[in-house]
Amino acid sequence: MKRLLQFGRILLAALCLLPAAPGPATAFVLEGPQVLDLMARQQEKLKSLQVTQTLVVHGATVADQGAEFEETIAYQFPDRFRADTRAPTHERLHVVNRDASLTVTDGLVTAETETALDRYKDLLLHRDRVRLQNHLDRLGVDTTVNSFGRLETETAFVIGARYPDLSAPQVWIDQRSFRPARLILPAPPYSEDTYALDIRFQNWRETNAVWYPWQILFYRGDRLVRELKITSLEKNPSFPADFFDLERLKGRYRAAPSAAAVPEQPLNGADVQKTLDDFKKIFD
Repeated sequence: MKRLLQFGRILLAALCLLPAAPGPATAFVLEGPQVLDLMARQQEKLKSLQVTQTLVVHGATVADQGAEFEETIAYQFPDRFRADTRAPTHERLHVVNRDASLTVTDGLVTAETETALDRYKDLLLHRDRVRLQNHLDRLGVDTTVNSFGRLETETAFVIGARYPDLSAPQVWIDQRSFRPARLILPAPPYSEDTYALDIRFQNWRETNAVWYPWQILFYRGDRLVRELKITSLEKNPSFPADFFDLERLKGRYRAAPSAAAVPEQPLNGADVQKTLDDFKKIFD
């Protein structure tokens, strides 16, 4: 009964947002900002969220075994995010605070920008329409262009492209639930990647009154390059006051380059740098 009432509210909101177009061909087409607004209304009002997950990086060929990493994800709504990634000999810390970010790899500050692979969190962190639309604009998604698309058996609102065009930056919102279904980001001209990054949000579940996708897939072309498998989540946890403090992190890691982790066997400087570069490539 609760879900039926919720669906009724969504339907009523959608009808109220419909443009007053005289023709039947456009009467039931929602514009991009309207779809984003309905999506934002479906997001639970939370202070924070902590997610534990396994990052699976698939090899380029069947013979490649790939790798797995444990991650702890922290959301401090509306605009803070932190991902701690751990491997036997490496660690990566990625923090976003409002419009700034910082990445620390093995104790070294390695970036103050985000990669396309980090962008999956944008559709989960930004929970009001204006903030989300601003971030999509920065990703190149034209929210004035919209259409309907089909992904496997499900239909979705496509914002940023005319389906079936997959060459433009675009976000897909499930037509029934108004939850994120897909984010497509074309490879930049200078990139070694030929195919766009296709991020798919699947297996949405309600846990502790919180809806979250328990599987997130990353494709390039038809090849699955990585996936996130959620293992648990905690609603409204408390984080230290400086947990997302970029200036504190910059001061700490800029002054401590010796903190970079190295394998047990001593390596020369070139080998240490190569090991660090190889680990960084997993997240680029």
